[in-house]
Amino acid sequence: MRRLKGLLVGAGGIGEIVKVGMQTEANLPIYVVECGERLVVGCLEEEIAIALRGLFAMNAAVMGKVVSGLIAHPNELDRKRIERALSSRKRYRYVSPNVKPVRSGYLIESLCCSGNIDRDGGLIDVAVIHHDTMSATWRLFHKDHALGLWKFHSIHRRLTAAIDELNTDPEQVFWQ
Repeated sequence: MRRLKGLLVGAGGIGEIVKVGMQTEANLPIYVVECGERLVVGCLEEEIAIALRGLFAMNAAVMGKVVSGLIAHPNELDRKRIERALSSRKRYRYVSPNVKPVRSGYLIESLCCSGNIDRDGGLIDVAVIHHDTMSATWRLFHKDHALGLWKFHSIHRRLTAAIDELNTDPEQVFWQ
């Protein structure tokens, strides 16, 4: 094993979450991120959230390109399933959310009717549903609009369970 000094991955560096562990004393999730062929780093949730902030702008530019290989998510079938399932949500039923494909998952955005986030009722980020192929789980993220960061919310074995959590929103962190 080689020891590295200094900056391992610069701002905007690309990596893939390959595993999630727990630091038991602090009860914090640690994300194992593979950055290139020979570099694996551990990241805290806050570091992942900061990286996700810029990811969506990049994905908007990249999604128009052809992607080769076997990539399970995003796909049109699950995108439509999410879109259809969101019609049974408990809050903000009078708006029609958009479900957009992003790398390994889906971005849910909607018009802001409450005025809590956008007084003009503009389009706001609601949630990200991310599929982790290594653990075959779905990770649900909510947007902290005050900080402009994505925050980890929960892990689910099935997509339907993640959608159910998003639809019920008992903590009112998604549909604000």
